[in-house]
Amino acid sequence: MDYNQEKIIAEIILKIRFGTATEDEKRRVENWIAEKEEHRLLYEKIVSGKSIAEYWGKEGDVKAVTDMKAVSAQIRERIQKRETRKRRVLRKWYAVAGAACLIGIILGGFFLNYGDREPVALVENNPEQAVNEKVMLVLSDGQTIGLAHQGIDSIYIGQATIIKKGNQLAYQKKQDTLEARVEEERNRIITTVGGDYFFILSDGTKVWLNAESELDFPVDFIGKERVVRLKGEAYFEVEPDAAHPFVVETKDVRTRVLGTSFNIKAYDNEERVFTTLLTGKVKVSAVGEENESVELTPGMQSDWQKEGKKMGVKKVNAENFTAWRQGSFMFDNENIMVVTRVLERWYGLKFIYKENALEHTFSGCLSKDEPLESILETLTYTGGPRFKIEKDVVYIIEKK
Repeated sequence: MDYNQEKIIAEIILKIRFGTATEDEKRRVENWIAEKEEHRLLYEKIVSGKSIAEYWGKEGDVKAVTDMKAVSAQIRERIQKRETRKRRVLRKWYAVAGAACLIGIILGGFFLNYGDREPVALVENNPEQAVNEKVMLVLSDGQTIGLAHQGIDSIYIGQATIIKKGNQLAYQKKQDTLEARVEEERNRIITTVGGDYFFILSDGTKVWLNAESELDFPVDFIGKERVVRLKGEAYFEVEPDAAHPFVVETKDVRTRVLGTSFNIKAYDNEERVFTTLLTGKVKVSAVGEENESVELTPGMQSDWQKEGKKMGVKKVNAENFTAWRQGSFMFDNENIMVVTRVLERWYGLKFIYKENALEHTFSGCLSKDEPLESILETLTYTGGPRFKIEKDVVYIIEKK
């Protein structure tokens, strides 16, 4: 990538991070991300703020210069318009100050240094460490491998080689086992409180797994259908294969696709299961009732109510339901019970509230990088109740 292209991509990523990018700019970055997996990994590091932190250790080696006036002015204007507390405003100003540093990383060669490297080491199984990991890989033989803190390694198993780079996992088929396969060897990836993960299945399907979720999947798909089983929430970009439909099974709902991108939210402690379609077409049905499916087109969402065993369909802003992939909580007139369950999964605290607190609803976008205290202050500031944190419990207190 040449200098001018790096500069353009870097500036657009900054705009995306601070909410000032146009639709054309977003599409340009999306195309760039799709070119290589290391592009996607770098993008995720940048929008999470990790690259800014890394810059301080490389500052002396980065000499690139770029014109940040326009980007900084847009960000500054947005910040000044926000009527919020001084402490939150200052936090955003720190992000602006780091923007030029972020450009320096990208233009100083971070793209080039993020290229392919050959995996050479076997991952050692450490059960004690894995227990404390936010992301775990469970192999078919029960071996558990913690993923969040592992480096670049290869995991050699029966039907495939698992390649791990940073926070990404990719399955590569072993060609010499293709003829001998008789049954599927299945693995699981489990995320705990505050953990999410991106990985690629052996058919090329990309999966983003949200916090407190689990995906059970074959190391290599060998049946007529490509079946995975989900608990919790995940976003899928399915690799097209008309001869082998991709199926996501949850406890209550079965979703069948050929090649498309969609989000499924199916937590056990939620009363409803949502399937939201971004591109392509899917068929959704209740488990055991596959002949009575509903067909979704882009921008549509199915809503399965567990208690009443009823399926509904409505048009939604699909991007709102996948904002968690970009590090945000997005709420649209959501009841406080829904909001606090989302926060429980990310921060690991339990919310206790009285019945009259159920009247509160919230709308807006909050960063998953914010401390819980800051999130709760924002909810209070926008008309909600007060919150009191005691160890791992948050009490909801009505305003007097």
